[in-house]
Amino acid sequence: SQALQVWLGALPIRSDLAEALIAHEQLVRMVESQNRALLGNNNESLPRIIGVFGELVAAGEDLLSLELKQRCVAILKQIQSSMPDSINQIVAALPPESQSPSSFQKSEHLPPRSQSP
Repeated sequence: SQALQVWLGALPIRSDLAEALIAHEQLVRMVESQNRALLGNNNESLPRIIGVFGELVAAGEDLLSLELKQRCVAILKQIQSSMPDSINQIVAALPPESQSPSSFQKSEHLPPRSQSP
C-alpha cells in the first residue's frame, strides 16, 4: 500500500513516453477495479488520482492513448455523478497544474469553474 502511494505521487510520468503509457494504463486499470490499496481508506487517494487524471487529459496523446483518455473521462464522470459536491472541493484543493479549467472542460465532466479576478 505504501509503495503504491509513492508510485502515485510520481505520476504522471512525463520524461519517458513508453514508461508513461504503461504506468498510466496501470493506474486507470487499478482505479477501474477499485483497488483498495491504491484508493486508500475512505478513498483518501482520490484527490491525487483526480489530479493525475486532470493532468493526463490536459496533456492528451502526449501521455496516454485516445482510448485511455476516454477511460479517464469515464472515471471522472462516474466520480462526479457519485460525489457531485465533493469533486468540486477536491478539484479546488489540487495544485494549479492539476486543476486547469481546460483540463476538466476537455473531459466534459465538470461545469466550467469561475475564474478569480
